[in-house]
Amino acid sequence: MVELEVIAFPTEVSNFTVRCKATAPTVDSHLYNAVLLNPSVITFFFNEHRIPVRDCQPSSKNREKMCELVISNLVKARTGKYHCMARNAIRCTTKAVNIPPPHAKGIVQLFQKS
Repeated sequence: MVELEVIAFPTEVSNFTVRCKATAPTVDSHLYNAVLLNPSVITFFFNEHRIPVRDCQPSSKNREKMCELVISNLVKARTGKYHCMARNAIRCTTKAVNIPPPHAKGIVQLFQKS
C-alpha cells in the first residue's frame, strides 16, 4: 500500500512537503518473505521527471518505508503533478497529487486537513 500526503506550513502556503509512505502487504506470517514484499525503493517524480530524494527511512528490512520531498518557495514553475512510486521485488505502485499555483482557488482546500 502507498500513501501520499501533502503537508503545508500553516502560515506559508508557498512551502510544502510531499510525504510518501509505502507499507508491505499483510500476509500470513509463515508465507511472509521480507526480501520480496518489503518496500525497497521510493522515487518521486515531478511532471514525469525523476527527483532525487535523500530523506528516506528505513532500509528494505522493514515493512514500512517513508520519504519526504520538501519544496520551498512554491512558484508557478514548481506547480503541477507530483508522483510517488514505491517498489518492492514483485511490483510497483504509484500515487499522484496535483499542486496548483500559489494563490489558486483550490490551494487552501488542498492543504487543509479534513
